[in-house]
Amino acid sequence: MLKFTSPTPTNSEIAKSVNKTEGSIRAHKKQHPEEIENINLKYKNSNYPFIKVEEYINFNNLELYEDDNLKDIEKESNKLTELILNKNIPGTIYKDGNNVSFTYIPPISKEIETIKNIFNENNIKKPISISIGNHKGGANKTTNTTNIAASLAYFGYKVLIVDFDPQGNASGSFGIYENDYEYTIIDLITMSSQPDIKDIIKKSVININLENKFSNDILGKLDILPNNASMSEKVEDLPTMARNLGTIENTLDRVLNYIKDDYDFILIDLPPRTDVILRTAMIASDYFIISLNAQPFARLGMPNILNPIRKYENIYKQEKGKDFVILGGIVGFYEKGVTIQDINYEQMKEDIIECTKETSSLFNTTIPKSTIIQESQQGEGAVLFTSPTNKIVRNFFDLTLEILERIIINKMTIEEGK
Repeated sequence: MLKFTSPTPTNSEIAKSVNKTEGSIRAHKKQHPEEIENINLKYKNSNYPFIKVEEYINFNNLELYEDDNLKDIEKESNKLTELILNKNIPGTIYKDGNNVSFTYIPPISKEIETIKNIFNENNIKKPISISIGNHKGGANKTTNTTNIAASLAYFGYKVLIVDFDPQGNASGSFGIYENDYEYTIIDLITMSSQPDIKDIIKKSVININLENKFSNDILGKLDILPNNASMSEKVEDLPTMARNLGTIENTLDRVLNYIKDDYDFILIDLPPRTDVILRTAMIASDYFIISLNAQPFARLGMPNILNPIRKYENIYKQEKGKDFVILGGIVGFYEKGVTIQDINYEQMKEDIIECTKETSSLFNTTIPKSTIIQESQQGEGAVLFTSPTNKIVRNFFDLTLEILERIIINKMTIEEGK
């Protein structure tokens, strides 16, 4: 079971969040000690992925879940703990070394429930398939894919990762390697005309055992269709092999159709290329997210990936009967306050608007550079599964909420236009 803690924000963290100096924060604490708890609680609510349920209740003034008359913290804590145990809302029950139980809940719990309700009320069709890519390597594609997938699973969704990169980084980040499975996703594509292909595909899906990480607290599930370096050679032969399979661009979509009803979301981790792999992933996707970082020259990959997408949009519309949607851009490795990175970030904001003809923009949530992310990819796949109370988990929670909100806006915009 992962260790959960409830750290106290430092003076430096609070000062940065309110644009004050550390000295002024220290002075304020001395002059107004009664406000310290509220200052800390406000910071935790805005920056931490989890807080203790008592803190959650205090911050929300005890007005929760249709029972405004219940003003007893202990009773309300027990109520929320029971909802978490019954997997009605996201949260985690943690026992410390003394076997004392603590209940942790995401501060964004209400937002998660609101999003789910909107999806249900508007009958938004699932699964929703999203490709994540960039023409350049080192743009955090796999990092974003695995961490968004983990967040969705924690929120309660059934998620499939499709490792479509010949490097097999998504598979490797979860500790899944060539000897752990029989078929790659490219194998499944080339075998898709076999009569027993549905059973083969289902057996090829590998479950990421979340029970080992969060006891019984995970609401959803997380699976992966793996890949490895052997895909590189097979990809080059794909056009020839696909002659017996029909239109090459439909091949991945056809494979996923056999298992799509098992999932709410399908995330496709793309390689840094713009050829048949991109076209194939597009046809299998509802949305595309461009993965970026704030390092010098990283933004140069944006037009190189978005221009080919624009080129293939007509093919997509003919095949799917709808427009291909670029949902937004994620900026990672971003250290705010570093001049060159701030300049790059502002330029990327302009670039994506220009490249998408003002139909898309960067997500507001950025992902900072951190060794915590690299450490998580040595077998666990996501920061949530190695350092669940780290603030970077909150970044990915917020980013995932933004993605869901944009999907809702897109769906509602389409309905209004009918």
